[in-house]
Amino acid sequence: MAKYIQFGEVMPHPNGVWTIENKRSGDILGRIEWYGPWRRYVAIFSDGAVWSHDCLADVSEFILNLSNASHHAEATEGRR
Repeated sequence: MAKYIQFGEVMPHPNGVWTIENKRSGDILGRIEWYGPWRRYVAIFSDGAVWSHDCLADVSEFILNLSNASHHAEATEGRR
């Protein structure tokens, strides 16, 4: 679990959008969304947001978990 940031789902799957929020202030620091040309989830950061390595690692882990869940769902649907 991220120490300083949290993720809020704005738009449900299949190609959802999540906000990246500061836990203390509630400020929106960016969003995570599906980027079609790359066929993967990406982080889009707000201007002026300052990031430490541990918060970037939390964002990376969140995206990796989304990607793994997405690939698992595609594989499950393909077996039907």
